[in-house]
Amino acid sequence: MSSELPEDASLPNETITSIIKNASETVLNGKQYQHDLVSQWIEQIHDLSIKDFQSLKLPFKFILTTLIVENKESSVHIYSTAKGNRKSDGKIEIQYSNSSLNCLVTVYCIKV
Repeated sequence: MSSELPEDASLPNETITSIIKNASETVLNGKQYQHDLVSQWIEQIHDLSIKDFQSLKLPFKFILTTLIVENKESSVHIYSTAKGNRKSDGKIEIQYSNSSLNCLVTVYCIKV
């Protein structure tokens, strides 16, 4: 898990991280990887997260990307970056794993 938001931003990093963790756990807890359900799970994670983001009434746009892969012995390497106003915009990455799958949610936060 990483955060690239400036300390002086009005975005509550811990709250955003908590929202994504809760959504990921709610949707994926106890689930076994099933390729045909991945799109549905991603949509559910996004819907729960965006609903909670909107309830915060923050002056930000949120863009979410999510990767869910089967937990196998092979590796997946992901890199993402965001370029914007370093004083107000940023990116937060949250990882969720269980014995069957790995999930990485990236939230891009753009102040409006």
